[in-house]
Amino acid sequence: MHVKKNKCIPKDSIIGKSFGIPDYYDAYSIDIHSKSLGTVDYLFSKFSSVSPAWMQALMKLRNFLMSFIGLKTGKLDTVSENDLKEGCRIGFFIITARNENEIVFGEDDKHLNFESSLLLRRNHENAELYSITIVKFHNFTGRAYFFFVKPFHQLIILAVLRRLANSVDES
Repeated sequence: MHVKKNKCIPKDSIIGKSFGIPDYYDAYSIDIHSKSLGTVDYLFSKFSSVSPAWMQALMKLRNFLMSFIGLKTGKLDTVSENDLKEGCRIGFFIITARNENEIVFGEDDKHLNFESSLLLRRNHENAELYSITIVKFHNFTGRAYFFFVKPFHQLIILAVLRRLANSVDES
């Protein structure tokens, strides 16, 4: 599966409409070919269950290190399609907005505000799934933190999108 890096956030996306100007953003997409595609809720629940073992290890290391400096920690939980309501907490993320095609989740911590979304664009039996991330730094700590996190963030998104597309295409 080929993951595409997009130069801009899709205009029909709800992420960022009330966020302001981000200090960082990315948008990756992947084509999904499946007759049983499902909903964005289904894809989000699959997204939370296809993370590679190395990602789980990195999250544990991140949580261990961040607990010493007072940043929020938590684990990425596997979620049910029924848990995806606005305001619900999924691990250390909160679902901040949603519609039938997109789920926006994130966390506003003392060092930065992070939001990410899954956006599903359908076209007959095929679809394009976007993973979009926006970040606003609150201070130097946020910039320093994201400097180290950014390469891992990008690797994680690429790996999870590939795994997700493969798991959906197999169904």
